[in-house]
Amino acid sequence: MEREDSEPESAAFRVNELNLSSTCVFPPHRGFDSRLVRTSLPLHTVSCQKPAATAPGDQAGAQPGAASRGAHQKLRTEPQFPHLHNGLGRADLSGPEDSMSSSRVRTSKTYREPLRMEEEKVHPKPLKEESYDMSGARLALTLCVTKAREGSGADLEAVEFMFRQLGFKNTMKKDPTAQQFLDELETFQQVIDNWKGPVSCAFVVLMAHGEEGLLQGEDGRMVRLEDLFEALNNKNCQALRAKPKVYIIQACRGEHRDPGERVGGGDEVLMAKDGPETVPTYTDALQVYATVEGYVAYRHDTKGSYFIQTLADVFTKKKGPVLELLSEVTRRMAEAELPQEGKPRKVNPQIQSTLRKRLYLQ
Repeated sequence: MEREDSEPESAAFRVNELNLSSTCVFPPHRGFDSRLVRTSLPLHTVSCQKPAATAPGDQAGAQPGAASRGAHQKLRTEPQFPHLHNGLGRADLSGPEDSMSSSRVRTSKTYREPLRMEEEKVHPKPLKEESYDMSGARLALTLCVTKAREGSGADLEAVEFMFRQLGFKNTMKKDPTAQQFLDELETFQQVIDNWKGPVSCAFVVLMAHGEEGLLQGEDGRMVRLEDLFEALNNKNCQALRAKPKVYIIQACRGEHRDPGERVGGGDEVLMAKDGPETVPTYTDALQVYATVEGYVAYRHDTKGSYFIQTLADVFTKKKGPVLELLSEVTRRMAEAELPQEGKPRKVNPQIQSTLRKRLYLQ
């Protein structure tokens, strides 16, 4: 039972068309206070009964209309949406004073079936397109462990070419230790915050052996990916606040291998060759993993990793919002068959995004 702050002058009835809940507000009257009774039943007509307002001992000489004041009064309202006007049920709020005090609302035993909303033609409007301002500097950091990772040289060449094409100033470091991964990210954050002029976007490419949530440095020690992501978030990097931060991670995330699943019947297998004043700490970030959680990432001994090579090719030769480009990367990788250890394998990237706008690179 909720109590109103002020006493209304007359009874009022409101219908919330969204959830079809009803609210009946009773006027001040001797015998009970002004109360707000809610019911989640789909109501349209509500009957409210109040005690008769006659003085004690004056039953015979009651004022005209007193009986009608003691009878059920029907309160109606016209809903704003005409298609919600019919088929609503009915509730009976009659009863002695103690039933109101205990907040009990009795529902009539007979009521109609819930309303079936009539089908209406909906004309959806396209989303308003809002994109990040990319007129400022574009900075990138590439950290790659080449030790015991044959083919990583081809990946470095592909990434460097991609950044040149997209207008990024890329800093490349080879064979960082676990601690140097952290140190390089911290240095990169300071470079961005001290950059002369506005910075529009930052890319971070991380290539190494790994496990779920971890990267292995050249020294064999592990570093947490979350610690690397912290360096450029909206709290720690002021120059990138509310601006896109993209992480490309080429590393295993487990030991599972995906052989692929058959599609269709028989033996057929589908295979082929202005911002807000404040923002949350972790928005405007995009993390793209070479594989899904728990699975290995593949790399060719001479041609490099299929993920990096495909991503660089799409980002260099195609135009569009980054998330759409990544969908194309996913499509190509999902269609490909990767022979590993004499068996066909499947792999797809995983994308985690908190971008608030579209991100265009060219």
